Amino acid sequence: MTLTFVRHGLCKETREARFGADGPLDRSSAPRAPLSGARQALISPTMICRDSAAALGLGPHVVAGPSPADYGTWRGLTLSEVPPSELDQWRRDPGFVGHGGESIFALIDRTVEWLRSLPADEDLVVVTHSENIRASVAAATGGVEQYWTGGPRQLRPFEAYAIDLPLTLRT
Repeated sequence: MTLTFVRHGLCKETREARFGADGPLDRSSAPRAPLSGARQALISPTMICRDSAAALGLGPHVVAGPSPADYGTWRGLTLSEVPPSELDQWRRDPGFVGHGGESIFALIDRTVEWLRSLPADEDLVVVTHSENIRASVAAATGGVEQYWTGGPRQLRPFEAYAIDLPLTLRT
C-alpha cells in the first residue's frame, strides 16, 4: 500500500506561521494541476484541507483523514509568541505537553492507530497538515527522530510525499 500525502495549500494563518493554522484557502495558493487517477482521497477535517482537496479536483465525496495536532494554548500563536524556553523544550522532548495539548509521541501514537485503520489493499491520497505527514513517516519508520529530520520536513504547499506502508502497520 502506498500513501501519497499532499500538504495543504496556504491560508492567512499558514502564511503567518501560526500553530494549528486553519482558514479558507488563499486565492493566491493554487496547485499546479489537479490530481488525476486518485481512487480515494482522505482529507483532514480542517477547512484548509477541504478547500485544498477541492482545488486539487478531489471532489466533495471524501473520507475523513487525520486530524491535525493539538497545540493546546499555542493554537493561533506564532513561533515568536511562544516562550523560547518552551519552544526549545518542545523541539528537544517529544513527550513535552507544557502547552496543554498533544505531545509528539501522542501524535505519532494516534497516527499509528489511524494508519492501522486504513484498508491494506488500496493506494490512497491524503490531503493533510505537515505535522500529520511527518508523524506518518515517523510511524512508518519506527523513529520519532524522523518527525523533525525526515524527508517531508520542508514540504511546500500542494507538494506530495509518498510512503509505502510497512506490513506491521497494515490491517
